[in-house]
Amino acid sequence: MKKKIIVIVSIIAAIILLAITIPFVIYKVKEIKANSERINSSTLMEYVKTHDWAHLKYKYKDDAYLYDVYSMEYAGENFKCNALNNKNVIAIYDEYMFLEDYSIYKFSLVNLYSNNQNCMEINPGIHIKEIKNNGEYIIDENNDLYIFTPYKANNNEPIVTKIEHNTWGSEIYYDYIKEEGVKGLYSIDSNYNSTEKRTEKVMWVLKTDGNLYKQLYYDKNINDYELVKEEIIFSKEKYGKIKNITYGNNVYDNEFDYGIYLKDTQVLTLTTDTGYYFLDVIKTNDCVKYEDVKCEIAIAESEIFKKYSDDIKYIGINYTILKDNTIINTNILSYDLDKDVK
Repeated sequence: MKKKIIVIVSIIAAIILLAITIPFVIYKVKEIKANSERINSSTLMEYVKTHDWAHLKYKYKDDAYLYDVYSMEYAGENFKCNALNNKNVIAIYDEYMFLEDYSIYKFSLVNLYSNNQNCMEINPGIHIKEIKNNGEYIIDENNDLYIFTPYKANNNEPIVTKIEHNTWGSEIYYDYIKEEGVKGLYSIDSNYNSTEKRTEKVMWVLKTDGNLYKQLYYDKNINDYELVKEEIIFSKEKYGKIKNITYGNNVYDNEFDYGIYLKDTQVLTLTTDTGYYFLDVIKTNDCVKYEDVKCEIAIAESEIFKKYSDDIKYIGINYTILKDNTIINTNILSYDLDKDVK
């Protein structure tokens, strides 16, 4: 009887041990597999796929908040648009793609159009010669200027409106945006100098030479300005040939839920032919620890872009197209690259 009791107790103990051990072993196997997949991501597509919640819960198991922050997902994982197979994207404006032959495609990241694709070509009603400001402005074959408004008209198409020289307000825009060599024109500041009795405008100009310029204008009379000063503020020698920019006066850091309001407008992102750069919050021990110590900001280079640049076809302000034509949110490029990724 005593031996029988010992056997029964041993069996029960073994069952309890197995009940405790098996889930732990299963968890460890899943953890090893998930971390191995993440660490050995050979492409940006794999890197994004291995940074979902299912993978990051093992990396950040001690801090649930962090894997929520760094979790990635496709904006368009199953995006289908045959036009991208043999044409390059030169601009994305709202939900419209401009291709290298100046054809325009509206797209949906979720739904299909009647052609069973996520994109469909539209007819803007003009023959496009050039686009400016990432597709916001269009110049046609007659050198007339149009503004492209992505908000839908009654026929569910964007509005393409011709701009007349004498009805558009400040002629800085009308005259200068059409100049050869200008890719983008951005109004940054306008002030009235009471001492000199003149209006002073600050513009940023992205030129086809790959540099971003700051320009100062003085008004000569109503809606007529002259350029008095020009300087390069971001050079192609330092950053590479600049393709597009975003700007603003508010920098936000996701990891620490930390925002910095800037007194002056600054460049927030730079996309160039050699890299992707963004205004980043530089976290020191003191600024993270103390409420009254402000973190500094500086332009940082994307580590993800440096490692996976061969997998990127086009970087837009909001969306980035990868080489398999899937789409991610561009802000993913500003995330830190995992230090253990090979």
